[in-house]
Amino acid sequence: MLVKNFKIKSNGFTLIELVLVISIGLAMSFLAFNTMVKNQEADMANSVGEQMKTLGNAVNNYIVNHYDSLSSLKDSQNTQTDIGPRNCNTGNSTCTITTDTLKAEGLVQPNFTGVNSYGSRYTIVFKRSGTAPYWNITGLVTTTDPWLGTSNSIRYDLLGQAMQKAGLDSGMVYNNPTRLDGFKSIWSADNTNFYNIQKRGQLGYITGYGSNSYAVFLRRDGTLPMTGDLNMGTKSIINANNITASGKGQFGNIVSDTTIVANNDITAKGSIISGKPIQGHNGAGDAFSIGGWDGNDYEFHLGTTKPLTIWHNGGASNEKRLQVWGLQENTGNLVVKGANDGLSSGEIMASGNITTQSKLIGKTLSLNQMVALGNACTTIGEMARDNQGYALSCVNYKWSTMYQSVNTNVIGTNNASIIAQANHKKVIVTVASLFLPRDGGHTSYANFTVYKNGSPVSTFQNNINVHKGGSRGHYWGYQSGRTKMMEYSIPVNTGDTISVFTTGSYLLSSSDVRIELF
Repeated sequence: MLVKNFKIKSNGFTLIELVLVISIGLAMSFLAFNTMVKNQEADMANSVGEQMKTLGNAVNNYIVNHYDSLSSLKDSQNTQTDIGPRNCNTGNSTCTITTDTLKAEGLVQPNFTGVNSYGSRYTIVFKRSGTAPYWNITGLVTTTDPWLGTSNSIRYDLLGQAMQKAGLDSGMVYNNPTRLDGFKSIWSADNTNFYNIQKRGQLGYITGYGSNSYAVFLRRDGTLPMTGDLNMGTKSIINANNITASGKGQFGNIVSDTTIVANNDITAKGSIISGKPIQGHNGAGDAFSIGGWDGNDYEFHLGTTKPLTIWHNGGASNEKRLQVWGLQENTGNLVVKGANDGLSSGEIMASGNITTQSKLIGKTLSLNQMVALGNACTTIGEMARDNQGYALSCVNYKWSTMYQSVNTNVIGTNNASIIAQANHKKVIVTVASLFLPRDGGHTSYANFTVYKNGSPVSTFQNNINVHKGGSRGHYWGYQSGRTKMMEYSIPVNTGDTISVFTTGSYLLSSSDVRIELF
C-alpha cells in the first residue's frame, strides 16, 4: 500500500495587511466623527439662530406693548402691566431690559433660561430717536460672549449659520469691535447708540423701527389697541378693505376708483378733485351740483327754484361776499336792493365804465369827477361836473356845457369880450354908437374889429351922415346915434374867446357892444 504524506499550509494576516486594515478603520471612524461633530455644530448653530429670532420677536412685542413708556424713557413701574425690570437713561436716550423682563410678561416660555447653546447670555438695549410725538424706538439684542472654538478662535462660520437661521434682522460683530453688521450688510449699528456692542464674535438681532420683522406687528388682530399714532413715514396702505375711524380723516389726496361714502364730515386742508360734478343738498334736502354736466361751461346747478344765497352768519351787508375775476354775463335782470341793517343802500359801484346798449334810467345821476370847463378831455361823450356842480360833456376833446345856450356879455364901453361855455356855430355882434354934434355936413363913424382867440375875424363900421339944409343954417336929418348888428357863421368851441374892439372913430362919444353866441 502506497502512502503519501501531505503538508497542510496555514495562511494568516501579515503585519502590513493588519496595519492597513486598522488605518482604514481609523480613517472611517475619524470621518464619521467629523461628520457627527459638524452635524452637532450645525444643530447648535440652528438652535442659536432660532433662539435669537425668538428673542427678537419677543422684543418687538415688548415695543408694541410699552411704546409710550419707551418713548418717554420711563423706568418700569413694577405693576402687573409693567413688571420690569426696565432701566432708562435720559442722557443717552436708552432703556435696558433683561430676558427675565420678557419672561415675566409672558413673551417667552417660562422655562427659558436666558442662555444659548454655546453658553452666552443676552443684553437687550432700546434706543429712542426722531422727534416727538412720533419717536422711533429701535432695539438691539446681543449675546454677551463671542462664539469661541477649541483654540479660543471665533467661530464666524457657525455665527454665519446662526444668522441664516435667524433671518434678515440678525448680524454679527466681525472686523470692527464697535460695529455690528447685519445680514448681507443690509443694516448696521454701532456702540455710539448701543453700548452692548463690545467685542468681535457677538451675535445680534435688530428690532423695532427700521427692522424687517417689526413690520408684521402692524397686522393687528384687534386684541390690542394702538398705543400711539400710526406713522407710515410717507409709505402707503395698500389693499385695505374698510377703514373705519371714530374721528376725522385728514388726507393730502384722496384717490378712489369707487364711491366714497361718509356718514359724517370730510375735512380737507388740500384740494378735493372730482372727475364729475360735486353734488350736495340744502337743509331741506333740495339737491344742487357744482361742475356742469357738459363741456361747455362750469355750472352751479340748483335743483329747485329757490335762490342761491351767499351770506355770513352774523355778518353785515356791507362786507364783501362775492369776488369775480373776469367778465360777468347775466341773461336776466340784475336787481340790487339795500339791506335793512342800514349799512348798504343798494348801490352799483364801479371803478371803470358802466356800458349799456339801451337806456340808463334812474331818479338822479350823480357825477363824481370834477373838471374845469374848457380843459382837455380824452373820450368824446364822457360826462363830469365843474366845481359848482354844472354837468359838463367831452365835446371835440374839451369839457363843454351839455346844452347850447345864448351867451350875452356887455363889458364897459367900446369893447366887449366873452369866453364860450359851450360849442356854438354863430356869433352876433351888436353895437350902439352915440356920436357928438358938429356944424356942417360930415360923417361920424366908429370902426370895430372882431377877434377869435386873438386872431381877427372881421371888421365893420357904424356911422351916420349929416347934411346942412334950410336957409337959416339948420341941419335936417341929424342923428346923434346909430345901432348896427353883424352876424358871423363861424365855429366857436368851448373855451374860445370872442372879442370886439373899437379900432378907430370920428366924433364918437361911446359905443355899447354886445356879443351873442348861438
